Amino acid sequence: MGGLADIEVASWVVTVTTDAMPDPVTSLQMTTTKPAKTESHRQVFDPGTRRTIAHRLYERNELTNGLMIKGPAIIVEQETSTVISPSFNAQLNQFGDIELTRETLSS
Repeated sequence: MGGLADIEVASWVVTVTTDAMPDPVTSLQMTTTKPAKTESHRQVFDPGTRRTIAHRLYERNELTNGLMIKGPAIIVEQETSTVISPSFNAQLNQFGDIELTRETLSS
């Protein structure tokens, strides 16, 4: 206890800045809420009805946000396809995602 000890004080401060980047989510808008139109059809077996029925074909890259698609339909992409059964509807949300909604039955 009688000796003096060396003391070292170290302090670091880091400040990082960057230019603000635009938020890609805010740049997407619902561009329409109109039903989609197509002239193409494909016969597809529907396990719910146990029969082959005509499905309307839509090219995914031609669809806009907010677009409504009533099943039965197929949204075709280069790597995949989304099959929409007769009991579902699809809509592209503001992010461009496909949202499927079960059609409610009228009583």
